[in-house]
Amino acid sequence: MNVTRQKTIWWWIEAAMIGGLAVFTLMCAERGPPRGSETKLWAWPVISVFLAVASAVALARLYRIEPYAGPGLWQLEMLDLVATAFFAGLNLAAWQAGRPSSFLAFGLISTACATGAFVAGMLAAARMGLPPRLTRWSFAACYILRLFGALSLGGVCVLLVVGLFFGENPIKFLQEIYFRGGRHAALVVLRAGTVCFLPGWLGCAFLVNKHLRRPPAAVPEPPHPGDPA
Repeated sequence: MNVTRQKTIWWWIEAAMIGGLAVFTLMCAERGPPRGSETKLWAWPVISVFLAVASAVALARLYRIEPYAGPGLWQLEMLDLVATAFFAGLNLAAWQAGRPSSFLAFGLISTACATGAFVAGMLAAARMGLPPRLTRWSFAACYILRLFGALSLGGVCVLLVVGLFFGENPIKFLQEIYFRGGRHAALVVLRAGTVCFLPGWLGCAFLVNKHLRRPPAAVPEPPHPGDPA
C-alpha cells in the first residue's frame, strides 16, 4: 500500500475517533455521564483517545516519509485575519440570535472550533497555491463543511460499533440516528454533519480543479531575427 493511501486511511481513523469523542461529550453534557449498567461505556472515550493518538503518530511518521510538496507557503495575508475576525463575529451573532440560552455552553465552543477550521482551511489553500482572498475564503468555507461532515461520519461509525457491542441491529440503529432519535443534541449534530460532507467535499474539489489542475496556457515563441515580419 502506497504512502498516500495510508495517509487517507489514518486521517479517516483520526476523524472517526475525534468525532466519536465529540458525540460522547455531547451525550454526557445532555444526559449526564454513564452510570450503573452503562459504566462500560467509559471504554468508548478511552479507546478513542488511544486510537486518536496512534493515528496522529502514524500520520507524523508518514509525512516524514512523504512530506506534502505544495507550491505555496503556510502563511496568511492581513485581509485573511480580517476575514477570520468577521467570520467569528458572524458566528457569535447568529448563535446569540438563534439560541441565546445555549450561547455560553455551546455557542462559544462551536464558534472557536469553526473559526479554527476556517483558519486551517485558509492555510491549506495557501499551501496548495490557491489564489488569495475570495478563492481561499471560499475554500475555507467548504473546508469547514467537509471537516464537519468527516467528523460526523466518523462519529456515526463509532456509534455503530458501540451499538453492535450492545447487540443493536445496525439498520435499525441507523434509522434511530437519522430518523427516529428525536432532537437530541448529538443526533442533530450528526445529521447536520452528514448533510454537509458532500457539498464541502465537492466545493473543495471544484476549487482545486479550477485553479490548480488547468493546463497552462501556451506561451508563443519569440520571433527569430531572420523570420519575416
